[in-house]
Amino acid sequence: MFTLATCSSLPQQHAVGEPLADDGRFATHVVTGSCQVTPSAAAAQTIQGPAFTIPRGATGVALLWLPATTDRQCRLQRTSGSAATAGRLAAALNAGQVVPPGGTYNCPIDYDSAVLLTFTGVRVPPVLVRLIGCRFTSQDHAGLRTTGPDVHRLLLDLSPSSGTWRQTLKP
Repeated sequence: MFTLATCSSLPQQHAVGEPLADDGRFATHVVTGSCQVTPSAAAAQTIQGPAFTIPRGATGVALLWLPATTDRQCRLQRTSGSAATAGRLAAALNAGQVVPPGGTYNCPIDYDSAVLLTFTGVRVPPVLVRLIGCRFTSQDHAGLRTTGPDVHRLLLDLSPSSGTWRQTLKP
């Protein structure tokens, strides 16, 4: 099983293996007292091609916030943005530097906090934005890009009011 995130220090009322949330792409489960976020087979990403580009014309963006290992609630949360916000976010993501494939990267501590962006009105696979560590952005079968401060500022405005995401995104 591929584990995207593991949350520690969970309340004891959750049974081992009890599903906390499942949206068809990701599920959270309590396993031996900690929360694990696992992608479905469709969400598992294998990098094969050049870095992604999000086309213009998105009518909106849906965000699925994946909990960090330090998130005590260990819940998936959703937010959304308008067409204007989707356009600014797409431009900021497209501006990220392409990460050369096959490299070795020493990243700062990573608590696996991430957000999955689904742009509406354009035919493009969802984009996974890592919020901590190397802060790479990826898309199914495409190469990686870095995320800059513009992406984080836009995501801060779209982040849920609960959870650890606001703390993670603050400059």
